[in-house]
Amino acid sequence: MTNIKIVIGANYGDEGKGLMTDYFCNLATESGESALVVCANGGSQRGHTVTTPGGISHVFHHFGSGTFAGADTYLSEKFILNPMNYYDEYIELSKKTKPMPMVYINKLCKVTTPFDMIINQMVEESRGSDWHGSCGCGIWETITRDGATVEEMWDMYLDGNLASYIKSIRDNYLPLRLKELGVKITDEWKEVINKDNLITNWMFDFHFMMRTTEWETEAIITEYD
Repeated sequence: MTNIKIVIGANYGDEGKGLMTDYFCNLATESGESALVVCANGGSQRGHTVTTPGGISHVFHHFGSGTFAGADTYLSEKFILNPMNYYDEYIELSKKTKPMPMVYINKLCKVTTPFDMIINQMVEESRGSDWHGSCGCGIWETITRDGATVEEMWDMYLDGNLASYIKSIRDNYLPLRLKELGVKITDEWKEVINKDNLITNWMFDFHFMMRTTEWETEAIITEYD
């Protein structure tokens, strides 16, 4: 039967969740057991720092913080994917550990677009001195938009319709959402929103994420010790 350890942060961050996860995964792998880290919710705003005895350090976002101990990762249906952040982390992590671990994702995961992040950052900027300290990753905006799942987006990508879907978020959803929030689009933000390569780059990152991960459900945990 799978032995499960649950690591919970009850102090709004900086409790050492990453370190404890790394510790438990090391105990498992040193005993010859397979380990899987389940990221149950949240998204790339999570930052779990692990430093190896040899001095290699990484802040884990999409990858479980048992990666250095040889653990694979499962991102549950409540985890919010961010292709841009995933790509950056993958490239950075690939320089620190080999082979790269398996990352399994649930088909029902929501996916952050650049425009969810932009809305998030514009709202935070508009608060001025009353800013909330948001990380600007677009987590809440992705949840609020409640758009296509990662599986649905992948189907759109294969059919050649994903770019149109993302453009509709930019052209239709974004202005309505900002109006709802009472936030005016400045000339500076207009320039960012309408950058020619913004959607193209996101599409590249999305494709990269999809070809370096595999579909799975929570049943994957039964395949690990």
